[in-house]
Amino acid sequence: MKLPLVIIFAACIIGGSIIIGFVLFAQIAKPNYSTDTFREEKTLPQNKAFVAKGDVVDYTEAKDFIGEEVTVRGKVARVAKPKETIFINFNKDWQNDPFTVVIFKDDVNKFPAIYDIEGKMIYVSGKVQEFRGKAEIILKDPSQLKVE
Repeated sequence: MKLPLVIIFAACIIGGSIIIGFVLFAQIAKPNYSTDTFREEKTLPQNKAFVAKGDVVDYTEAKDFIGEEVTVRGKVARVAKPKETIFINFNKDWQNDPFTVVIFKDDVNKFPAIYDIEGKMIYVSGKVQEFRGKAEIILKDPSQLKVE
């Protein structure tokens, strides 16, 4: 009679362990719907590791993404064409602007209303490059530029 009680006791312990294991696994595997993945609007990343394709980076943080394809946003302070190249700046003082959008002379005609973007929020997509210690994106096609 002692043997069947030992078997029943062992079965209860094993069965209880299995149930506890399933409960713990369900808690670990449960999706977290409060993460950034499910946000309606993508916001500015605070850490380079969290930037995914399609995320938007503020122009002040563009320098952290040199060599990467991203979309940069900012309010245009000035559009200048000192010679044949157009420069889009986000600060009136272009020398202290951390990021610039550049349109070279071969592509200027593709952007006939470029001066109309002054004072507007823009989104520029492309590879962030470094020139003289500052970040820039070179516009070659109007599809790279969205204006709000």
